[in-house]
Amino acid sequence: MSSFTRPNNLALLTHFLQTVSDARTSRNAPLLASLLSADPFYILQNDLMLSLRSELSSNPTALQSRTDKILGDEWMGFTELVAAYLKYVLALDPAVLYDTGTSRTWHGCLKTYMGAINPAFNSPQGVVLVPLVKGTAALLTSAALRIDAQIGDPRFGCSHAAMNVLLRTFNSTLGERTLASGAPTMQTLGKKAATLRIANLLFKLYFKLNQIRLCATIHTNINAASIPSYLHLYPKSDRCAYTYYLGRHHFFNAHFTTALSTLTTSYNLTRPTDTTQRRLLLLYMVTSALILGKFPSATLLARPEARGLAHMFYPVCRAIRLGDFRGFRHALGDEGPDTWRRQWWVRRELYIALRNRCQILLWRGLIRRTWLITRPPVLSAAQVAEGVKAAPPTVGMWQILVLVRFLHRVPGEAQGQGQGGNPLFLGAEEEDTDDDDADGGEEEEDGEGRDEGGYFGLKVNMVDVESAIVSLCDQGFIKGYIARQATGPLIVLGRSGAFPAVAEIYNSSRWKAEGDESGSEEGAGAGGGGVNPFAAMAAGGGRVVNLSGARAVGQRAF
Repeated sequence: MSSFTRPNNLALLTHFLQTVSDARTSRNAPLLASLLSADPFYILQNDLMLSLRSELSSNPTALQSRTDKILGDEWMGFTELVAAYLKYVLALDPAVLYDTGTSRTWHGCLKTYMGAINPAFNSPQGVVLVPLVKGTAALLTSAALRIDAQIGDPRFGCSHAAMNVLLRTFNSTLGERTLASGAPTMQTLGKKAATLRIANLLFKLYFKLNQIRLCATIHTNINAASIPSYLHLYPKSDRCAYTYYLGRHHFFNAHFTTALSTLTTSYNLTRPTDTTQRRLLLLYMVTSALILGKFPSATLLARPEARGLAHMFYPVCRAIRLGDFRGFRHALGDEGPDTWRRQWWVRRELYIALRNRCQILLWRGLIRRTWLITRPPVLSAAQVAEGVKAAPPTVGMWQILVLVRFLHRVPGEAQGQGQGGNPLFLGAEEEDTDDDDADGGEEEEDGEGRDEGGYFGLKVNMVDVESAIVSLCDQGFIKGYIARQATGPLIVLGRSGAFPAVAEIYNSSRWKAEGDESGSEEGAGAGGGGVNPFAAMAAGGGRVVNLSGARAVGQRAF
């Protein structure tokens, strides 16, 4: 339905411009946004707009003069904005509705129109253009992404052009200085009412263009403008999208604690019927929680949006719990018959995070499992009565090395090559050295050199085992120390709580500062009191995580 009626004796262009002038004078923002809508369906399927196009094409030279005469120059940039809109309407090709070949030309005209909106929006009177800015920016972004996908542009030309224009719009929203005193409302926010919408559109473009690091600038500017303090005033859809992209940014930076909190806030803002959005959020939430030592519960993975996720995540959880490196590679699809798993993780951008961040979890799970298998029997009541004291629990590092080598064996390699028998019982080992020859070195005399298959090209020896143990003890994931004895090096564990729950370690003050500088407060006040779906997650032993900045497990220090 049109926003202006057909005149009896006035030229349609003159009546259109007068209607725009009246809407500007009365500061009718919704009417102004409707009159200057760039939606091609609105323009090409509306009889009055088609008549306006016909009138403009018959006398295009009068466009600028008539616009200047009716609108005047009271508002800097507004006359140019309306003139740019009329030129956009005149240049709009009806073939854009069904022919993708004209889409790029149309997007160029739309970008020019959006560029003309920015100067008018940047003026003191520009707050009335907030609905127009939000609608046109959304159209520009969605069209850019769709056109680049249709034509297969490897350089994403339309998306880059849209990003540059929207960045200027975003800066204009932050320049608003008319915020009223007292409790703010959506009406008193001024241009900042469009900040979150424009930020979300920029985030969408950044993620599509693989320029995620640019998100930090947007977050910093939003925090500097004190927008998180009244984030609750924005529409729920804008808050949900903003916390989602903020959580994804934290996930990208390996700030998993902050990512989980922010993504949970976004998850609680979605409606139960939005299963597609909730599933997308759940993927990153479960991955973040898993890296933090919290395994998903059966109740969580039984939700409609989690259909099929248990089949993907439970093998990963089981491998981490047992320290099963080979089972972990099978769960990720690096080995085994289910190679499709790898592509599933890669397409959802979870593969790298799981592969890199779960290595330390696997090491601790393996050490814990080794201790459970090799620990001596508990003292009987009679021995305790006689005053017999149990020796401190220990784990032989040679036993760990043998298990790690077995689990890192190259797929298809003959077991116990040159030895025969179970590779778990290969007997004594030659002492490892720190020499890494360029040609891989000579084989050990007992044939163990042939068993040193690597995962991601890493050869496993005692230096790697010791490096992993020192890292685990230093980060507090294992309470103990390394003791060197004549029979070989040992891990001497604490008598109680030798393997504290990883979730509890991350809740300690040591890791509280992680991600604080990136705006972790946004996720706290945006949810409106939602429920944390990870509160019921299991957090028992055998769950380990690696922190951002920690040296990768097995990396040689010398």
